[in-house]
Amino acid sequence: MGHPVVISLGEVLWDLFPDGARFGGAPANFACHAAALGARVSMTSAVGDDLQGREAIDILRGK
Repeated sequence: MGHPVVISLGEVLWDLFPDGARFGGAPANFACHAAALGARVSMTSAVGDDLQGREAIDILRGK
């Protein structure tokens, strides 16, 4: 039996806390957790061409 395939659609964002920013957004969190559980995951969203956008893409790619 193969791994489940998951496609997550929606926002990625940075939650800002007093101790620093954390990557988040419900669809992105879901995608990351599904991948950690062994699913084949694709995430469809949009990010800016800035430091936070590039870091979000790196996180989603598992880098």
